[in-house]
Amino acid sequence: MSLRPAAAPGTRELCEAWAGDPFEGGDGGDAGSPDAPSIWLFGQEHGDALNLGHIPKASRDERDYSIGAQLRYPFNRNSFKLFAAIHGEPVIRYEQFARLHQPWVPGSRGYFKGNLYPYPCRDLGTWSATAAQETGFDRKDEFIAWCNGHRLPAIADAVRSHRPRLFIGIGATMAREFSLAYFGATLPLETYQFAVGGHTKKIRYVTHNGGRLVVLPHISSGSNGLNSDDALQIAGSFIGGLMR
Repeated sequence: MSLRPAAAPGTRELCEAWAGDPFEGGDGGDAGSPDAPSIWLFGQEHGDALNLGHIPKASRDERDYSIGAQLRYPFNRNSFKLFAAIHGEPVIRYEQFARLHQPWVPGSRGYFKGNLYPYPCRDLGTWSATAAQETGFDRKDEFIAWCNGHRLPAIADAVRSHRPRLFIGIGATMAREFSLAYFGATLPLETYQFAVGGHTKKIRYVTHNGGRLVVLPHISSGSNGLNSDDALQIAGSFIGGLMR
């Protein structure tokens, strides 16, 4: 009696194995540990397909992710401003802060950068024929549903293992998903509200069992987003207060 070899995994199975890793689909950094916790910042999904390997993934080591390279990206610059304000510094010192602390630079400590959904798209509504071919998911909503059921719990498992001192989610409409990714459950969030230039900004937040989740509006655009140095300073100062 002969045994047939097992069938090779299909495209969707390969994608699920890749997407099920909570550390894939982002820019990486230091996930930290309970003894040396880091700050995690998660977006919704990577917006630049050229800056991140598809499937099979390209090694992050092949990219230039030095602070000099990161400073070219508005999202990263504003993230550095937010971090500076969290640590009690003025946002105008963001470049000095970044060069000192080296957030997300390979080999540096203290900061990790990921995404809820790992496949890079320009926006949550985007799903091309190439995306379907590369992932095995015909529609974006199918991929999102799979990630919500499998990837977000995996991120929550990683949170329990690494115990980040702070988890920042970027995207005000995704508070439920960020809560699932951090706590593994949907927790009620409080709201801190302030205004800059006549536009209201809202920060959603919760502390639970020593964990801190903060959900922010977009940090690069939108009248209700953190789209100015003043808004980033106020938001960062508020978050810094939660950590003390």
